[in-house]
Amino acid sequence: MHRVITGHVGDGRRRLDYTAVATEGGLTVTLTGGDRAHVGAVAVAQPRPSLKDPRRTSASTSVITVVGHQDDEVARPLAHLLAANTGQPAAVSIGIHWDDCTADDIEASRAMVMEAGRAVLSALKS
Repeated sequence: MHRVITGHVGDGRRRLDYTAVATEGGLTVTLTGGDRAHVGAVAVAQPRPSLKDPRRTSASTSVITVVGHQDDEVARPLAHLLAANTGQPAAVSIGIHWDDCTADDIEASRAMVMEAGRAVLSALKS
């Protein structure tokens, strides 16, 4: 059995849509937005004891980035957040593209991606 969570963060030009599928063996999340939905990077995180404090859960994360994309900058921390907080493997696929992207857009995307991750975690708890 699995659970599907959908939602969005932001609005207008800066809207990001996400779909998360939670299974007994892990979590997959697709997050896209901007002017063109695509696959820009995929990150997979495996939970593990923290190296600094083995009583805490952290994660090891691997990323594959499509050439010419920078989505790995947000895929890695999102996968890490999800795996460390659920104790399950997390696979994240992200594709955000804005024509004429600004530094402000990039900073906004970082914050919105983590907001989406917190929304998924909150939905999993309810």
